[in-house]
Amino acid sequence: MRKGVLSYIAALLFLCSISVNAQMVQKYPTRAGIDSILNPSLHRGKVLLFEKTTVDMGTLHESDTVRVVTFPFRNVCDTAVTITRVTTHCGCTAAEFSKEPIAPGASSEIAVRYNPKGRYGTVDTGAFVYTASTGRRPVAKLTLRGNVIDDDEWSHLPYSMGDLKLKRKQTTFKNGRKVSRISCANVGVKPLRLSADLLPQYATFATEPQVLQPGDEGDIVISINPELLPKDTTGTVSFSVIVNGVEGAPSSRTIKATIE
Repeated sequence: MRKGVLSYIAALLFLCSISVNAQMVQKYPTRAGIDSILNPSLHRGKVLLFEKTTVDMGTLHESDTVRVVTFPFRNVCDTAVTITRVTTHCGCTAAEFSKEPIAPGASSEIAVRYNPKGRYGTVDTGAFVYTASTGRRPVAKLTLRGNVIDDDEWSHLPYSMGDLKLKRKQTTFKNGRKVSRISCANVGVKPLRLSADLLPQYATFATEPQVLQPGDEGDIVISINPELLPKDTTGTVSFSVIVNGVEGAPSSRTIKATIE
């Protein structure tokens, strides 16, 4: 009798352990389950045709305003399509779209807003687009890429000319010095090709590298040829270098140079 009771209790414990394990499996999803939530498989039929599904935003500053990227598309199926939701990967991204039915052949767009505040480092985020006809399977994945830098990254370059940061905005040639280098960086999202206006005949302007890519540092190189100075030159000579290729009034794009 006692043996039968013990067997019964053991069976109950075994069944309870199975139940607990099953609940734990349901409570804690597998890696594949998590990936299926973050990256659901796309609906394979052609529903919405996007002009682009990936946009590189380039280099952003943590203090920049919210960046809005639009994704134009066209309904390429033979029935009206209604977008029901657009899910995003994180709180830094949000989407705006029309919930009105989109007729066959008609065009619209989805606006994805990205907030770089507190998001230092590489940007690789996106949004999934769902429609009423495709249910739980998205019809498209929209991706934003870029790089967010801390504003303090350029603290060693305290002067600005539009998207160009500089170590200084003045230079002095003395003791026979003929070449002056000024550290600079492109903190914008477009390449910078710089030149200079109103240089005297004895001065030249260049940058190394010749084109500053977004996020790159380089040098502004100002050179002088003393042999081309006017013959009657005595004492200190001053001239201005007005930098072209960046935004701003001429006064804000000027480097003051002095020859002693």
